[in-house]
Amino acid sequence: FWFGASARDLLREGNKTVGVMVKKGNDEIAVRSRVTVGADGRTSRTRHLGGFEMAFEQYDFDLLWFSLPRPAGFEHTVQLMFTGERPYIIAPKYPNLIQCGLLTEPGQFADFKKAGIDSLKSILMAGPSEFQEFAKGLKDLTPFFPLQARISQVKNWSKDGLLLIGDAAHTCSPIGAVGVSVALATAAVAADIIPQALSLNDTSAAMLSEVQQLRQADVDQLQAIQRQLSGRLMASRHWMRALMPLLFSVAAQLGILAVVPRKLATYEGAYPISAKLRFD
Repeated sequence: FWFGASARDLLREGNKTVGVMVKKGNDEIAVRSRVTVGADGRTSRTRHLGGFEMAFEQYDFDLLWFSLPRPAGFEHTVQLMFTGERPYIIAPKYPNLIQCGLLTEPGQFADFKKAGIDSLKSILMAGPSEFQEFAKGLKDLTPFFPLQARISQVKNWSKDGLLLIGDAAHTCSPIGAVGVSVALATAAVAADIIPQALSLNDTSAAMLSEVQQLRQADVDQLQAIQRQLSGRLMASRHWMRALMPLLFSVAAQLGILAVVPRKLATYEGAYPISAKLRFD
């Protein structure tokens, strides 16, 4: 377990991965392993080095994250808010904060950098009331962290001696705030399969693919819901954006929104999702 170390390349014997070449300080160290696991997130270097093929990738919007003190009486839910031109996501953040996400066009953070802080400040001032004091005090873009809301999945999560898990294998959108738990669910399955592979002395792609076989259906169902919602949240036509709050309001009254969170929540203890709709 090394802090500050980074994987530079995979070690291979023929078509089989047998470890990783690691950069640690000024040293390059060959770390051999019977099974190499890529758990390095949505921009996975292991995925790139392993030459994994993508089954699909969808990229509809970016989410500009920032954190605020949790308002008094804030419910322990993930909230989807609609204001004039764009939606927002607000979620509880340990221990006493809320994490807020402003949905933008892909790559729009670069435009905010060029235009200066006032361009972003004006958007936040026109947004939910929870943002007002925060927006007034903004001096620069330091509080913001842009996240590309990509939804993607690798076609085959394993190769001989090599396995991808979590976002490296199946990247989730921030919609529903379930990405971490979905990743951990795959890690838990991998923790069962890998010891079996080692005990059988079989670390082939076929053996390691049992992780994907056990997780594929749940991940597919979740990502299908996210892909549908993702395209609608950043509808390109103005009339569609104006119509979205009404559609969500009707869906809430009909009980449809209660069904979607249950499908999104593929694990116990998930945040319930509420829709707080604004028409300003």
